[in-house]
Amino acid sequence: MTNSESYTSSRSRRALVRKWLRDTALPKPISRKDVEECLGDVETLNLREKDSIRWMIELNEIKRWLKDPPIEASNPMTATSAFFPKTILTNTDFLVLTYFGDLRVADGGGETGRGSVLMMKSLVSQLVLHVAERRPDISLDFLKKRFNQKSLTSSPKLISLFCRILDRLSEDGQGNVVFIVIDSVSNFHGSMKDAAEDVLSLLDAVEQTDVTSKVLLTDLGPLFMARLQERQIEELFIPDNVDGGRNDVNLEELDMDTSLSIECFRSSQRRDSVPDDESEVSLRDDGYIIGS
Repeated sequence: MTNSESYTSSRSRRALVRKWLRDTALPKPISRKDVEECLGDVETLNLREKDSIRWMIELNEIKRWLKDPPIEASNPMTATSAFFPKTILTNTDFLVLTYFGDLRVADGGGETGRGSVLMMKSLVSQLVLHVAERRPDISLDFLKKRFNQKSLTSSPKLISLFCRILDRLSEDGQGNVVFIVIDSVSNFHGSMKDAAEDVLSLLDAVEQTDVTSKVLLTDLGPLFMARLQERQIEELFIPDNVDGGRNDVNLEELDMDTSLSIECFRSSQRRDSVPDDESEVSLRDDGYIIGS
């Protein structure tokens, strides 16, 4: 296939997906915009709040979550939550999916309804567009044949579609890592009980796929935290006051430090890609970090 043909094919796939997103009333992916908006707010914070950002980013638990073969994960504060996706996207080609509950509450969510359903619609949109743009080897014809607006109004259907696509991504090993950042769960529209059930269902379903997943959840609230106690997770409790010397926060410096952890993980993934008869290493375990 020539470069011209490849470009035309990619453009037509994007057009197909964008039409499907409109037809199914799924939101247009704006995860990158969300990340930039959250990071843009850093300069409006006072020095005490910036100390908290540095403290969270430099936590050993966070560095382990980034660099180790997934153990378990979930984490704190929106500015910090936005920092990690940007750093991962800048330094790797890993799939990163994000949902910022605070932003969707602030802008009305674009629609009303169960917050966790809105979350799943956003994650599905981001994932489908990623496949359209980055994975021309994966056919998306099944979308318009089997999934329409009516069938994508409940979390179970959305989760099923989400995991079906993840499995297709992982079939040849090219797309077998996904980072998922879900921020400010306690601010989702609707009942916290419903949100907890849906997010837990998502985690259960992702664990059944063939992808290696790293999940960061923040601001869960007591009800959700109680439900998570049955799982092996890493919990981060952020103190109200962090004594960091009031020295402001240099995101470029923190980016360089965090990149080292990410590179450790990339190296472990490359080792894991060695054929089974050449390696006994298995990194299938998933990672979760919970920040409150």
